[in-house]
Amino acid sequence: MKTKLILALLLGVASLWCYPCYSQDADEAATPPPATIGEEGGFVILYDGQTKGNAWGVSPAPWGGGLCSEVTDYHYRGPKCLKMTIRGPYEGARLDFLNGPPMVTNAEGAYLVFLVMFEDSEKDSAGDQDTRGTGKGKSNTEGIGGLKGGGGAAGLGGGTKDTKKEEPKEKKIENLKLMAMFDQGLLIAERYGIIIYGTDANGWATVAVPLKVFKGSSEIKGNLRRLVVCGDGQEDLYVGQVAIAVDRAPMKAEIRAATGEVLDTETRPGREVELWLKLNPGLAAVSVTWDFDANDGIGEDAKGLQATHVYDKPGTYTVTAVTKDIALQKSPTVATFTVYVKGE
Repeated sequence: MKTKLILALLLGVASLWCYPCYSQDADEAATPPPATIGEEGGFVILYDGQTKGNAWGVSPAPWGGGLCSEVTDYHYRGPKCLKMTIRGPYEGARLDFLNGPPMVTNAEGAYLVFLVMFEDSEKDSAGDQDTRGTGKGKSNTEGIGGLKGGGGAAGLGGGTKDTKKEEPKEKKIENLKLMAMFDQGLLIAERYGIIIYGTDANGWATVAVPLKVFKGSSEIKGNLRRLVVCGDGQEDLYVGQVAIAVDRAPMKAEIRAATGEVLDTETRPGREVELWLKLNPGLAAVSVTWDFDANDGIGEDAKGLQATHVYDKPGTYTVTAVTKDIALQKSPTVATFTVYVKGE
């Protein structure tokens, strides 16, 4: 019963919507009707760049000692975005809904999705995988919402050393704390790690939180009335869009050699083989493990979207990459690749 009731939203809207092209004159226009969620997937827009005319009567406000307001600093689709100042797990932002959406009866494959620009990624090029707490690495995903991989952020230039004592840096947000309040009952995602697979050219990143990680009241009734966003650090977040999305499409993965081969490659003993995974996980946050020899009895040789290996002996080797959904909403996917190691 709890799984069926968990924070899922919105089967009541009848028609799908195609987005119009954005223009600066759209500031006074009403937000388009949200799209419906069906059995295979879909999305419902809660906020899309303007509060005026929003279908759900959304209004931003502070939570605790945090801040939340609509600004024109950046925009994603609409003419504005939300600036959320997060100062800790109990100080952040909230969105209040005058006529919030009703609940969906099945949260399997459903996500609360934010299009976010972080302070430290505003100038990033598209495509870095950023797990916030574990550093950055090159991403080879096809991307979330059509975003594709690319280069990394530009570094700062050199300069003279400042001998003055540096101020302690504020801890950036690595984990979100989210709360959803309904007419009756509430649900909380106490600590969900931020995992990003790519940003677009303007720095917008997709952060998708599975609804199944929310815990709380055993019985939820009525409509969504408030959404609270906090975190475990201090940071300004710019939010261009908030939505509920259902993604039940299977993950797709394909191994490729750094030299361009898709199905197989040749090498020599002692030479390094570099492989990467072209991955389309949809909205799922994933883990990837590599096995460079299916016959050696070792099931895990490396982790991540890229991996390297050196073969000592000639032979034909089967490489396997297993992608798993961290939230266990999607079935694992397995990709294979053949490496021919030729004798000297």
